[in-house]
Amino acid sequence: KLAMEDLTNYPISKVTYSKLNEYIIKFGSSLQKLGIKPRDHIAVIGENRVQWAIAFLAGMMYDFVIVPVDKGLTPGDILNIIHESDATALIFSGSLSDFIKEKKNILAKVKFYISMDLDRKQEDFYSMLELIKSEKSNGTNLPKINPDDVAEIIYTSGSLGRAKGVMLTQRNISSNLVAMRQMITIYPEDRFLGVLPIHHTYQCTCGLLCPLYSGSSVHFARSLKTIPEDMAASKPT
Repeated sequence: KLAMEDLTNYPISKVTYSKLNEYIIKFGSSLQKLGIKPRDHIAVIGENRVQWAIAFLAGMMYDFVIVPVDKGLTPGDILNIIHESDATALIFSGSLSDFIKEKKNILAKVKFYISMDLDRKQEDFYSMLELIKSEKSNGTNLPKINPDDVAEIIYTSGSLGRAKGVMLTQRNISSNLVAMRQMITIYPEDRFLGVLPIHHTYQCTCGLLCPLYSGSSVHFARSLKTIPEDMAASKPT
């Protein structure tokens, strides 16, 4: 059954539930082999897309700590969050490649740079596609998860200026999903159109994780301007 699709043509633009599981396991295992250890922090920045979700879910399954970053922030704020979050790895979309290449000397703590759009490794930038395709793991090396360990650090300014990191555990996130399902019935045939930026905890929880938890499908809109056409294409319920 379809799990997710991009209405923009990205390298991995559509996945069934079985493919999603396979890609998460292969990507998570390949990150382990690069040398990223459980509890290491991984920053993820990019547009709403299937690959963002694969990176997020691989982090959850392989006991990494995911740091979603708003690509719309100022360059200084993006660099500050990546630095302050102690990120060991940065997973990013191709639209940010030039910026990251120019600024990577500032990010002393980041050891691994992984592009969502490269076909193969180029200089210091690994290819997410290549890491997934070359990995043979079947998931037998999944680490044991402590649900009360930090799973995600969300940087939000709230109403008080400079962004601060809010720490969420896997138990925090999963209890949200269970509570949502107690309030509203969501069916496998339901289709969600994702419009808000995926790094927002509202979109990530309500527009990505809860639909997947419910066996529904998620469709990522191209932009706010294309919502009418994207609704016609994805037929959200």
